[in-house]
Amino acid sequence: MDIMNKLLSHLIKIDELATDFYRQAVNAGCETPGISELFTCLQKSRIKNKNTLETASKDLCATTPALFDPALTKRLKEECSVIFNKAAAFTQYPAPTAKELLEFTMEIELTRSGKRYSEAVDALREGSRSFIPVAAGTQWRRRLLESYTTGTHEYSPDPGLFKEQPRIWTENLLIADDSPATTTLLADTLSGEGSVYTADNGVTAMDRLNKKYFAAIISDVSMPLMGGVDLYRSAEKRYPGIGRRFIFFTDTASIEDIDFFKINRINYLPKPSSIIDIRRAVLKVIGGIR
Repeated sequence: MDIMNKLLSHLIKIDELATDFYRQAVNAGCETPGISELFTCLQKSRIKNKNTLETASKDLCATTPALFDPALTKRLKEECSVIFNKAAAFTQYPAPTAKELLEFTMEIELTRSGKRYSEAVDALREGSRSFIPVAAGTQWRRRLLESYTTGTHEYSPDPGLFKEQPRIWTENLLIADDSPATTTLLADTLSGEGSVYTADNGVTAMDRLNKKYFAAIISDVSMPLMGGVDLYRSAEKRYPGIGRRFIFFTDTASIEDIDFFKINRINYLPKPSSIIDIRRAVLKVIGGIR
């Protein structure tokens, strides 16, 4: 139990330090498009992870993994001590550039401390479902970073850096659209974000929702048997709050539909939209970022 206390304490400290770094990155005033939003999203994700770990630390009997390597705690502490000593010095820079901020973010999330953090989270997830949100958040931050750096000219990391990272969590995504071309496009575009399921009408989509949890639902408006808006209403009635996970992707929305989206704060993308915009919209939904 003492080892678990130490491990959770180290992980919580990492999330606190990462949160502080991302807060300072937001306030750095970089004018690069989208970079403040990126760091804000990373900051919110780290806060969620910290809250989950703090809750778990209060109920260790229910969350202790059956198998755990004590050496992992030692490696985690050593690596993270190095990276965050560096962070303390880094934040003293008078005006860090976008490239410098992103390079250091890669170290936090993907190398050195990032690898150790992921190893620990993966071990915890294997032992208890209590840590699934932490694993999901860790995987989500990787995908968010990959999506952002793919579309920016300020910093282009080695593509192999993302490919070599073991996946520690896979989300389920649902695409509801009666156009085979659209479902194929979306399935190909989103295959890296999770396991993709499809439905060619609202009735089938609702049946899928009744059987499985989906982190994001991408729906057309016009579909046979049951349209997208009726699907949304039915799903929200049965599963209150699920509406936050909907994204309407359509070229047939009426003025009334668009007003409905705005009033209910429903995510909406017009057809066509760029692959980058689609991925980023889905990632924000998966991460619970509005």
